[in-house]
Amino acid sequence: MGHGVRSSLSLPLRAGGRVLGALNIYSLHPRAFGTQEQLVAGRFADEASRALELAMRLAERTEMSEHLQIALASRAVIDQALGIFMGQNKCGADDAFDMLRSISQNRNVKLHDIAAEIITAVAGRPPSGEARFL
Repeated sequence: MGHGVRSSLSLPLRAGGRVLGALNIYSLHPRAFGTQEQLVAGRFADEASRALELAMRLAERTEMSEHLQIALASRAVIDQALGIFMGQNKCGADDAFDMLRSISQNRNVKLHDIAAEIITAVAGRPPSGEARFL
């Protein structure tokens, strides 16, 4: 009231079956939000909720895509290290992976980091941070 607000209308903004926020409308006039105004505001809140849900789905898909790209790049480094193990130890992919995993577990270092160390030792430089096929 100190700011002159005499009426307010609050409507939930829903996305994914949850209330994520509210649409708050204020007026300087008392009893400014009758039945018609409430219906119009309700329709606006419904549209805003749909836009919010779409934005959330887009953000989730973008994040998932980024994670998949990182996983593919990581997988490329691991596959290169497996190829090195297979060539040096004259073994198959399963045995090479078992060796790589064992080293990772014994040293308590991520598989990708062990693979990068192996590639760096053999190639004389670290592997590229991106998958070339993306």
